[in-house]
Amino acid sequence: MTNPATPEAERIDLHLDAEAKRKIQHAAEREGRTLNTFIVESALLSADQSLQAHERMVLSGHDAEALFAALTSPPEPGTARTEAMREYQERVTSR
Repeated sequence: MTNPATPEAERIDLHLDAEAKRKIQHAAEREGRTLNTFIVESALLSADQSLQAHERMVLSGHDAEALFAALTSPPEPGTARTEAMREYQERVTSR
């Protein structure tokens, strides 16, 4: 993590009520960290969790089986798909 005091660090202004600040300050002190470090590390942890939740797909057992079945034995191509593939091959090989 970048040290918040380094010249390349970005600044975020945060406004919160006194009770919220006291609570966060108390938690930071309990963990032996500065308020700034506690807030930055907590925000980064929360950001990582949020991004992972949105980047990962969790399937139920039934859905996982359906996906596996579709991948291992795909349906035969229909007429439109077969015709489109034939047309594509003609255009690509005729160049």
